[in-house]
Amino acid sequence: MTDLDRRQLLAGAASVAAAAALSPFPTSSANAAAPPTAAQAPGFYRYKVGSFECTSINDGARSFPLPDTFVKNVPKEEALAAAEAAYMPKGMVTVPFNPQLVNTGSKLILIDCGNGIAALEPTKGAAGRTLQNLAAAGVDPKSVDIVLMSHLHPDHTNGIRALDGSMAFPNAEIMVPAKDWEFWMSDENAAKARSN
Repeated sequence: MTDLDRRQLLAGAASVAAAAALSPFPTSSANAAAPPTAAQAPGFYRYKVGSFECTSINDGARSFPLPDTFVKNVPKEEALAAAEAAYMPKGMVTVPFNPQLVNTGSKLILIDCGNGIAALEPTKGAAGRTLQNLAAAGVDPKSVDIVLMSHLHPDHTNGIRALDGSMAFPNAEIMVPAKDWEFWMSDENAAKARSN
């Protein structure tokens, strides 16, 4: 085995860097506004899917007593046993909220945007942490190109606004499923909601 001292190790690292800089072969890099960083910290988790860098952003979680019909395909007792086996408090279920950030190399796409910063204080920090965890991940909300809503429930959409009511992702194109948009923009459905 070869023993290396600090001086030899640094000289070797400098040689490798110099060789890479002087290489006649072109190197490629991502063209997205936010290049891949591969860094980890509490509040987000990065991983690769092919050439895409994905970042799971923790928005928080909510725990509540398991409603009778929360799980449709099994009896409530079976769902409670599974929740307890997953170390959830007895009789409770915990639902995490995790928007996904996908860096394609040319676009930065946020899938869902969480409960929103307005939920942070009322929930005592249990939900509404998307913006602070994007910041921890080194992502400026202005660099998000697309916000893609999986569906239009508040825990997926309320994060579209900043605390002052402005757009949290001011440069992003907002995309929503056509069926959801049709339902929520229907005057007929709005009239039914007002009459109830």
